[in-house]
Amino acid sequence: MNPFKLLVLTCIFALIGGLLFWYSTQEQNLPKQDEAAAARPSNLPISSSEIQSITINDPGRAELIAKLTKQENTWLLIEPIKDFAEPAAVQSLLVALCQDRRTPFPSEWHSTSHKDLGLEPAKLTVEVLSQQGQLHTLRIGVPDITGDFHAAVLGADRFLIEKRSFDILRRAPNSWRSSSAFQSSSSITELAITQPGADQPSMSFSKRGRTWWMLTPNEVPVNQHGLNLIHKMLAARTYELKEDAITPTQKKFMDREGYEIKYGNETNAVSAWFSNEMLIDHQRLYLLPVRAEDFALLPADPLALQSNRLFSLLPTEVISLGLKIGNNEVVFRRAQSTWQSSQGHDLTASQSTNLDRLVDSVCALDFLNPTDLPNNSETGVLTLSRSRNPIAKNGLAMKWWGGDGMAVLAANFDGGAAVPVNRQVHRIAVSALKY
Repeated sequence: MNPFKLLVLTCIFALIGGLLFWYSTQEQNLPKQDEAAAARPSNLPISSSEIQSITINDPGRAELIAKLTKQENTWLLIEPIKDFAEPAAVQSLLVALCQDRRTPFPSEWHSTSHKDLGLEPAKLTVEVLSQQGQLHTLRIGVPDITGDFHAAVLGADRFLIEKRSFDILRRAPNSWRSSSAFQSSSSITELAITQPGADQPSMSFSKRGRTWWMLTPNEVPVNQHGLNLIHKMLAARTYELKEDAITPTQKKFMDREGYEIKYGNETNAVSAWFSNEMLIDHQRLYLLPVRAEDFALLPADPLALQSNRLFSLLPTEVISLGLKIGNNEVVFRRAQSTWQSSQGHDLTASQSTNLDRLVDSVCALDFLNPTDLPNNSETGVLTLSRSRNPIAKNGLAMKWWGGDGMAVLAANFDGGAAVPVNRQVHRIAVSALKY
């Protein structure tokens, strides 16, 4: 081979080898860097669960950026305006303070004074009060040359905090306010709607397990259309956070012309009023502009929200299950996270899952497309009960007709019509005889 070409190839292979060696050493260093970052203390030496209040102050502003306090499990904005705090904003704040890690102070700043670093007076001051009454004061100053970090001091400790954390702390005062029309909507289990000018609710609802039931005017499960309307209203948000307090005239008008929405749980309920795309909440001092389509539940016809459910039983209420096919009969009972046979032995995970599917399918049956009862005898009878023994009067009894290649029909044991059901109901019921 030409000596020159050999020399070139040797140089290329040497370069590739050097690059591979460098890359492998960098990979080995990455975990060490991650471990070092994780070992650094957080910006504040306190857990977020221990915090009682947070006050953020910019000396360059005439008023506080924000003062937040925790009341039970709810964060409230106290200053510069009283309102509920936005949960997502509070969570990002807690992460910035209690989870984001400090970066060591650069060596060239060690001899720099607090004043030159913008720490005395500070560009931003954060006072955190713990539930034990201990006060932590974090002062934040100028950015470093990269703009990615800011000087900070806590007691005698000087360090750098990330720009991301700094930006979270200095967000606009109004952005700390909650834009949700209903606070803690996931914990709401009771609803009552009163029409304008009426004294009694035209509709009331209660959440049972995972679904909603209508209590007034009839006690029936809510259909999917009704569930969508409820969920949409409870998830409604205001598109403008006003700062002017509600006037007595506005309150009087809403009392007279608005729909009253009473919401909460069994032990605590509050009222809100809706009219002309405006919402007043008893717990808040301001008019909340909202979108009318989010409140389509209020004028809805109760009959249009009622489910055609074949049985009024929730899957979570079922304690026992009885199956009878011909002369064969079995009984199963729930035991914590699994099912047991009547002899007391636990079913396998797949068998328990099949019984859960059977219960879910039967409880979800709707009285749709009914047909006459078949002339032949039913294939079997299924009983689901709220008690440890499968008693129909404390649950439901269903008879069904099915077989290989046949459409499966089911009916209330005392019903005069049958409805089509998924073949899975028949398959699981037949297989369960062998569990």
